[in-house]
Amino acid sequence: MAVSTENPVEAKESVTNIAQMSAALTTRARSIFDRIERLVVPAVALLVSEKEQKYIDNKILLKLGLFQSRVHLVGMYEAVWELEGDGRKERELFRKMIPYIPQKMIPRWRRSLYEPQAGVLNI
Repeated sequence: MAVSTENPVEAKESVTNIAQMSAALTTRARSIFDRIERLVVPAVALLVSEKEQKYIDNKILLKLGLFQSRVHLVGMYEAVWELEGDGRKERELFRKMIPYIPQKMIPRWRRSLYEPQAGVLNI
């Protein structure tokens, strides 16, 4: 959506509309994420063995390629460290399953790869 600078009233209205749509999108995305966390994640944990989950994670990382797999790994790290309740167990599993060097690279990948992509979602 282009914002015209010729008419300040229209420009202000356009910016306000963009902000409102962005807020609505953020609210909807959070709602979807919360439902997934509450319903889908526990169901998958009950129905899919840990071994199978690891296999699927590895297939995803291979399919994504080097750059996207690093971004995905940082996203996984962020999600695991934000967990409450079972968070300690998940963090320990993350430490156990993810090799040492990639774990040590996460802060750098967060700054250089993840934040430029995911940062646009922060409002």
